Amino acid sequence: PPRDSEDEDGLYVVEYDPQQARQWKGIFKKLLGSEDADGKLSYSKVWEAGERLSYTRWDARKIYTSFAGLTGIGNNLFMINSSFANGSNPLLDSAAILGIADRNDRVGFIRWLCGKNEYNEEGGVEIHKLWDICNSGLVKVGAPSAPVFDPLYAAFRDTYKNRNKLIYVQSNAGMLHAFDDKTGDEKFAFIPPNVLLNGRLSGLRRADGSNAYSRSAASYSRYLLDGPVTVEDVEIGGQYKTLLLGQLGLG
Repeated sequence: PPRDSEDEDGLYVVEYDPQQARQWKGIFKKLLGSEDADGKLSYSKVWEAGERLSYTRWDARKIYTSFAGLTGIGNNLFMINSSFANGSNPLLDSAAILGIADRNDRVGFIRWLCGKNEYNEEGGVEIHKLWDICNSGLVKVGAPSAPVFDPLYAAFRDTYKNRNKLIYVQSNAGMLHAFDDKTGDEKFAFIPPNVLLNGRLSGLRRADGSNAYSRSAASYSRYLLDGPVTVEDVEIGGQYKTLLLGQLGLG
């Protein structure tokens, strides 16, 4: 299990709850171990990410993507739920990216993907927002700590010595999630462009062999992001950066 000096015996546990004609529910827990006088080790829950997500409204989540022509913060990062007004969201104003013909369906799809109970799947305003984590890698990223003896790296290490620890893990919502290691809160999520395109992401609402968009409660679980994740500090253009690489797996 992932460990560090501040949370010895920390353990991260991933489970999922299969659903019939629905998205499988993801469960992601951080546990801490303690030892009693007899040397018996037990674990207690620190947080569960799906539970923590239930306290964040679907329209308050920070879910980004990147695609040629999109504009936003930090180069071409674009927040998918930033606006639903005409002319303000390229994902909604053209069928070309999501591959969903009707604009109303594109709006409904983005709302549903963010966690809104758009299709009356469950009681209440929202659905379970963390979808299944299956075969994904998991990495913890905090302050730079590689044994690199380079003045450039020393400066990089000093600049980011107080960087908050985040846990990165992928789910079959097509998202790379960044969770705060202390609280379990989702800081942001990212949908890679090669998951977004060619109807792959919108296939969550299409039955096998069909192009018809499902406006009912039924949806279809897919392998979208279920591959390994790795992180390294690398020198690029004369400065160090922390780079994360993830693979799609079966997606």
